Amino acid sequence: RKEKIFKVYKILGMLALFASLTVLMTYPLVFKLGSHLPDTLYEPLLNTWLLAWDVRQISTDPLNLFNANIFYPHERVLAYSEHLIGSSLLAMPIILLTDNAIMAYNFVFLLSFCISAAAMYLLVRYLTGHTWSAIIAALIFAFCPFRFSHLSQLQVLTIQWLPLIFLYLHKYMAGARYRHLILFMIFYILQALSCGYYILFTTFFMVIFLLINIKRGSFARQN
Repeated sequence: RKEKIFKVYKILGMLALFASLTVLMTYPLVFKLGSHLPDTLYEPLLNTWLLAWDVRQISTDPLNLFNANIFYPHERVLAYSEHLIGSSLLAMPIILLTDNAIMAYNFVFLLSFCISAAAMYLLVRYLTGHTWSAIIAALIFAFCPFRFSHLSQLQVLTIQWLPLIFLYLHKYMAGARYRHLILFMIFYILQALSCGYYILFTTFFMVIFLLINIKRGSFARQN
């Protein structure tokens, strides 16, 4: 029981660390969540509208989700750019509760850093068994210069599902449990719905990963 309590406190400590660093690295955004957007206004404004539109349509008229209210009289215009459907699922509670799309955007923006760090920590901790290695990898992945050069592009920041895809793929290969396969599929779909660029890269490397492990005979038997 003490070990379980220690693990819970350890996880909470990691989350507190990643959340604190997210607030620090994006300061002073945390004090302006409902009124300001990060970086330049062009793409953040577009993505704020996308999140608001997605949430509205998913909750009221999902069959017409892609018939966005732009570029009339063209249809299916949401497909002209990143649709951010995956991110809108995170934004939905904030928009439905506050009707503030800017706050929802900032919520998803900050979560992209915090969840990215937590996800990479879990992956590296599973692969290496070393806590400090996992922490360092998490910090590099979540707060690398590449991310800060794309602060205005929410779709590029939304890469937090990638480590979880490979984490549960590894776990499925090690134990062949269906819950790991289901979780892998959930995170793969979330990444696909969050950024078109990343799902192409993810799929490519995932196929290579699977082919290498199939050749090695690394798959465990179903149980």
